[in-house]
Amino acid sequence: MRRPRRFRGFTSWAASWPAIAYLALVIGPLRNRRYSALALCAVFAVLDETLQAFTPARTGSLYDVALDVSGALFGFLVYSAYAAARLKKAFLLAKR
Repeated sequence: MRRPRRFRGFTSWAASWPAIAYLALVIGPLRNRRYSALALCAVFAVLDETLQAFTPARTGSLYDVALDVSGALFGFLVYSAYAAARLKKAFLLAKR
């Protein structure tokens, strides 16, 4: 069964962006800079679609940029939830 086009982009990026965002935030040069990593992902999405606009068999689209950024935002939210849970656990352990 084929997925509709609007879900293909999100699901493919949603599978890879959390791993990329995690690496960029936790062990990479953007450690503890969640917003910078999100902005970098958005810039990458714009650059990727711009390059596609100049490739003969491809088209660049703002819709695709939005899908890519939504995947990055999903990774951002997953990491933020993980970081908040980890911080809460550390706080509760420190209160003992």
